[in-house]
Amino acid sequence: MSSEDFQRVIIFEKAKTYNIGPFDFEFNGKTYTTNTMEVNVLPKLPIENGLWLRQTEFEGQHYLILEQLISNTSNKTENENGGYSETIGGVMPEGKEFAELNEDLTQGIQLSNYSSATNSVTPDDAKSYSVGFSYTIKKYKITFDEDYKGEYLISESDFINLPTKFDIGNIKLNK
Repeated sequence: MSSEDFQRVIIFEKAKTYNIGPFDFEFNGKTYTTNTMEVNVLPKLPIENGLWLRQTEFEGQHYLILEQLISNTSNKTENENGGYSETIGGVMPEGKEFAELNEDLTQGIQLSNYSSATNSVTPDDAKSYSVGFSYTIKKYKITFDEDYKGEYLISESDFINLPTKFDIGNIKLNK
Protein backbone atom coordinates (compact mmCIF):
# COMPACT_ATOMS: atom_id res chain seq x y z
CA MET A 1 0.00 0.00 0.00
CA SER A 2 1.17 3.48 -0.70
CA SER A 3 -0.39 6.88 -0.84
CA GLU A 4 0.97 10.31 -1.62
CA ASP A 5 -1.54 11.74 0.87
CA PHE A 6 -0.07 9.94 3.89
CA GLN A 7 3.09 11.53 5.28
CA ARG A 8 4.76 12.03 8.62
CA VAL A 9 7.74 14.30 9.25
CA ILE A 10 10.08 13.53 12.13
CA ILE A 11 12.80 16.06 12.95
CA PHE A 12 15.74 14.80 14.97
CA GLU A 13 17.58 17.29 17.17
CA LYS A 14 20.84 15.36 17.68
CA ALA A 15 23.08 13.13 15.58
CA LYS A 16 22.73 9.65 17.05
CA THR A 17 20.88 6.37 16.57
CA TYR A 18 17.15 6.47 17.33
CA ASN A 19 14.59 3.69 17.61
CA ILE A 20 11.19 4.86 16.42
CA GLY A 21 7.85 3.12 16.37
CA PRO A 22 6.00 0.95 16.32
CA PHE A 23 3.28 3.11 14.77
CA ASP A 24 -0.41 2.27 14.71
CA PHE A 25 -2.67 3.62 12.00
CA GLU A 26 -6.15 2.88 10.78
CA PHE A 27 -7.00 2.34 7.12
CA ASN A 28 -10.44 1.37 5.84
CA GLY A 29 -11.55 0.46 9.35
CA LYS A 30 -8.61 -1.87 10.02
CA THR A 31 -5.70 -1.08 12.40
CA TYR A 32 -2.15 -1.69 11.18
CA THR A 33 1.03 -1.68 13.30
CA THR A 34 4.53 -1.11 11.90
CA ASN A 35 7.75 -2.62 13.15
CA THR A 36 10.21 -0.57 15.20
CA MET A 37 12.80 1.13 12.99
CA GLU A 38 16.37 2.11 13.78
CA VAL A 39 17.36 5.48 12.31
CA ASN A 40 21.01 6.52 12.29
CA VAL A 41 21.13 10.34 12.12
CA LEU A 42 24.50 11.68 10.95
CA PRO A 43 25.82 15.15 11.85
CA LYS A 44 24.69 18.01 9.59
CA LEU A 45 27.29 19.08 7.06
CA PRO A 46 28.42 22.71 6.83
CA ILE A 47 27.09 24.59 3.77
CA GLU A 48 30.49 25.24 2.16
CA ASN A 49 32.66 23.81 -0.61
CA GLY A 50 33.85 20.41 0.46
CA LEU A 51 33.78 16.65 0.24
CA TRP A 52 32.88 14.31 3.08
CA LEU A 53 33.09 10.54 3.31
CA ARG A 54 31.37 8.63 6.09
CA GLN A 55 30.98 4.95 6.86
CA THR A 56 27.78 3.49 8.27
CA GLU A 57 26.17 0.13 8.88
CA PHE A 58 22.54 -0.91 8.40
CA GLU A 59 21.22 -4.38 9.21
CA GLY A 60 24.73 -5.84 9.15
CA GLN A 61 25.62 -4.33 5.75
CA HIS A 62 28.39 -1.70 5.53
CA TYR A 63 28.09 1.40 3.36
CA LEU A 64 30.20 4.42 2.41
CA ILE A 65 28.38 7.74 2.03
CA LEU A 66 30.12 10.33 -0.16
CA GLU A 67 28.74 13.87 -0.07
CA GLN A 68 29.99 16.93 -1.88
CA LEU A 69 29.10 20.61 -2.19
CA ILE A 70 30.36 22.78 -5.07
CA SER A 71 29.70 26.56 -5.21
CA ASN A 72 27.31 27.44 -8.01
CA THR A 73 27.60 30.41 -10.35
CA SER A 74 24.84 32.68 -11.60
CA ASN A 75 23.53 32.06 -15.10
CA LYS A 76 21.54 35.30 -15.25
CA THR A 77 20.98 36.47 -18.82
CA GLU A 78 19.21 39.60 -20.01
CA ASN A 79 17.01 39.73 -23.10
CA GLU A 80 16.45 42.59 -25.55
CA ASN A 81 13.25 43.71 -23.74
CA GLY A 82 15.09 44.40 -20.49
CA GLY A 83 13.90 41.20 -18.85
CA TYR A 84 16.09 38.41 -17.61
CA SER A 85 16.16 34.74 -16.82
CA GLU A 86 18.05 33.06 -14.02
CA THR A 87 18.18 29.66 -12.35
CA ILE A 88 17.28 30.02 -8.68
CA GLY A 89 20.29 28.89 -6.66
CA GLY A 90 22.61 29.15 -9.66
CA VAL A 91 24.23 26.38 -11.66
CA MET A 92 27.32 24.24 -11.24
CA PRO A 93 30.32 25.89 -12.94
CA GLU A 94 31.36 24.47 -16.31
CA GLY A 95 34.16 21.97 -16.09
CA LYS A 96 33.40 20.99 -12.48
CA GLU A 97 32.46 17.39 -11.75
CA PHE A 98 31.43 15.58 -8.61
CA ALA A 99 33.88 13.14 -7.05
CA GLU A 100 33.26 9.40 -7.13
CA LEU A 101 34.85 6.38 -5.53
CA ASN A 102 36.56 3.71 -7.60
CA GLU A 103 34.38 0.63 -7.30
CA ASP A 104 37.38 -1.75 -7.37
CA LEU A 105 39.20 -0.59 -4.24
CA THR A 106 41.59 -3.47 -3.74
CA GLN A 107 41.72 -7.22 -4.08
CA GLY A 108 38.84 -8.60 -2.05
CA ILE A 109 36.78 -5.39 -1.60
CA GLN A 110 34.18 -4.18 -4.06
CA LEU A 111 31.96 -1.10 -3.93
CA SER A 112 28.66 -0.89 -5.75
CA ASN A 113 26.70 2.30 -6.29
CA TYR A 114 23.72 1.71 -4.02
CA SER A 115 21.98 5.06 -4.61
CA SER A 116 22.73 8.64 -5.57
CA ALA A 117 20.98 12.00 -5.73
CA THR A 118 21.92 15.50 -6.85
CA ASN A 119 20.23 18.83 -6.15
CA SER A 120 20.84 22.49 -5.32
CA VAL A 121 21.02 23.82 -1.78
CA THR A 122 21.26 27.29 -0.30
CA PRO A 123 22.13 28.34 3.25
CA ASP A 124 19.15 28.86 5.58
CA ASP A 125 19.83 32.60 5.74
CA ALA A 126 20.15 33.07 1.93
CA LYS A 127 18.03 35.60 0.04
CA SER A 128 15.52 34.48 -2.59
CA TYR A 129 17.83 34.62 -5.61
CA SER A 130 21.13 33.88 -3.87
CA VAL A 131 23.58 31.60 -5.61
CA GLY A 132 23.90 28.37 -3.65
CA PHE A 133 25.66 25.04 -4.07
CA SER A 134 25.33 21.92 -6.15
CA TYR A 135 25.04 18.95 -3.82
CA THR A 136 25.46 15.24 -4.38
CA ILE A 137 25.16 12.22 -2.15
CA LYS A 138 26.35 8.81 -3.29
CA LYS A 139 25.91 5.66 -1.24
CA TYR A 140 28.15 2.69 -1.93
CA LYS A 141 27.52 -0.81 -0.66
CA ILE A 142 30.74 -2.49 0.54
CA THR A 143 31.20 -6.17 -0.36
CA PHE A 144 34.08 -8.24 0.95
CA ASP A 145 35.22 -11.47 -0.70
CA GLU A 146 34.60 -14.46 1.53
CA ASP A 147 38.30 -15.03 2.16
CA TYR A 148 39.24 -11.34 2.67
CA LYS A 149 41.23 -10.66 5.83
CA GLY A 150 42.75 -7.46 7.14
CA GLU A 151 41.74 -3.84 6.71
CA TYR A 152 41.94 -1.22 4.00
CA LEU A 153 42.45 2.52 4.55
CA ILE A 154 40.62 4.75 2.03
CA SER A 155 43.09 7.15 0.37
CA GLU A 156 43.12 9.90 -2.28
CA SER A 157 43.94 7.35 -4.99
CA ASP A 158 40.53 5.70 -4.43
CA PHE A 159 38.70 8.72 -5.92
CA ILE A 160 37.85 10.03 -9.36
CA ASN A 161 37.58 13.86 -9.68
CA LEU A 162 38.88 14.50 -6.16
CA PRO A 163 38.66 18.27 -5.41
CA THR A 164 41.49 20.24 -3.88
CA LYS A 165 39.47 20.83 -0.67
CA PHE A 166 38.30 17.63 0.94
CA ASP A 167 38.08 15.86 4.27
CA ILE A 168 37.80 12.11 3.90
CA GLY A 169 39.04 11.50 7.41
CA ASN A 170 40.50 8.16 8.45
CA ILE A 171 38.15 5.49 7.13
CA LYS A 172 39.23 1.89 7.53
CA LEU A 173 37.29 -0.92 5.92
CA ASN A 174 37.34 -4.34 7.54
CA LYS A 175 35.05 -7.33 7.63
